[in-house]
Amino acid sequence: MSPDAEDAVLHSIHARLLAEDPTASADLCETFLPLLAGRLRRQFPTVDADQVHDAVVDALLNYIEHPQRYDPARGSLAHYLTLSARGDVLNLLRRETRHSQRLVPLEDGEDDVEVERRLRNSGVKTLEDLAVAAATSTQVNDLLQAVSRSDADQHILDLMLDGERDTAAFAEALGLQHLTVVEQRRRVKQYKDRLIKRLQREWQRRGYHV
Repeated sequence: MSPDAEDAVLHSIHARLLAEDPTASADLCETFLPLLAGRLRRQFPTVDADQVHDAVVDALLNYIEHPQRYDPARGSLAHYLTLSARGDVLNLLRRETRHSQRLVPLEDGEDDVEVERRLRNSGVKTLEDLAVAAATSTQVNDLLQAVSRSDADQHILDLMLDGERDTAAFAEALGLQHLTVVEQRRRVKQYKDRLIKRLQREWQRRGYHV
């Protein structure tokens, strides 16, 4: 399903949820649960598939219970649900691998201020670095919101976090299908590099070191 088609389906379901349509929640889960679970499994291949599934279910149920919390002005519903489920998976990763080299350990008695201080020593050069370096899922979401300035930015960030490597997928999200493969590759790389640089600047602006 293309991003535009996905947005249209979710927009319709959102309107039905707000209108308290009793069939809307089932349609949401049937339509979006497998898509979202697949994205998160690609992003977090080392996490148990059942745990990823549970995170997605929790995110969807939370949205179904409180659809009014979604603000269309802040981005697409797909992006909103993806961030919610991704946050749950990040929390799981942080709990289960707290002492690994890739995550900042939270020691006994350590408060959020100390975590922030030690987090400043983490290098962030890619979105994958961000996902494992950030202290909280809220911090990840806030940074991505700050970096994203358009629907195209959101689509590209989502693809990058999904672990997508196919240039054609990025080219479709940017509307570059009419260009040659070589030109698509050049333009996609340029766009992705610009987002990464924007992410680095925002990370530094908040007091972290890259």
